[in-house]
Amino acid sequence: MAIAIIASPLGNLKLVSENDVLLELEVVDEEITMTTSSFLLSVIEELKEYFAGKRKSFSFPFKIQASEFAEKVYLETAKIPYGETKTYREIAKAIGSQAYRAIGQALKRNKLLLVVPCHRVVSQNGLGGFLLGTKKKEWLLSLEAREKI
Repeated sequence: MAIAIIASPLGNLKLVSENDVLLELEVVDEEITMTTSSFLLSVIEELKEYFAGKRKSFSFPFKIQASEFAEKVYLETAKIPYGETKTYREIAKAIGSQAYRAIGQALKRNKLLLVVPCHRVVSQNGLGGFLLGTKKKEWLLSLEAREKI
């Protein structure tokens, strides 16, 4: 298992991988630590490109570790294109559920921030919630709305 903690515009990001597959990408309140893992170094480079507005998608493999319901939510959320949004209701409908609030609860436990772009899921009446707060959600949506690429 390889671990790195890097600085980002969202706060310190913790990356965890095993066998060259990303398992976690979360904001943490831990000190920065680098890695010698060539896989994580390539993930870090892609994240830097994303934050610089030079990357719309990620090419590294990842593994979702969640309940069956949450996995469906995450896989559907991962399909939302860069710069676009979907509502909690649209995600629920796409996975054959009417549990709109359960979608938000599942996304609140997302361990693959940005890879499973939960910031792209909004409420019908506005922004909706976000694990890191609405200001960071707005910042990410604004970043993706720019046409830098």
